[in-house]
Amino acid sequence: SDIRPVPDHQEVWVDSESECSIIVEILERDENVEDPNIAERVFSDLATENNATDVEIIAQRRLKDGEVSRLMDNLMCPRSWVSAWLLSGAQSVAKFRQTSRDTILIHLLVARLPNVDTDLVISLNQPISIDPADIRGDLAGKLVSIGFE
Repeated sequence: SDIRPVPDHQEVWVDSESECSIIVEILERDENVEDPNIAERVFSDLATENNATDVEIIAQRRLKDGEVSRLMDNLMCPRSWVSAWLLSGAQSVAKFRQTSRDTILIHLLVARLPNVDTDLVISLNQPISIDPADIRGDLAGKLVSIGFE
């Protein structure tokens, strides 16, 4: 990566125009965390990693069976092998060694795959407030909010 080191268990895509990023992580399943708490735990771990302040969970829920089945239509495993959770939250973080803090909206999908002892995490990180001194001219006015029901 030209922006930051990326561990072997992650793939990171960053849109240079919006500064939004998508991160896919394959993690060892945390046996100490119950399924209903996994998205909050991942979000909390991100906040700790990012030295975040003003950490807020906006919404969280389990994906319904019908929603999970749409994700798994072409997979060759029983739907009962997956427990999937969504969370949206915000964190104030200093990115790329900056001293100012940006507010980032984070959307998480955590799919628990107990049959292979794996937690699959997909996160969409979207800047919703960037310190004016840090905004590139082409980014000004392009910050928007997205969410889920």
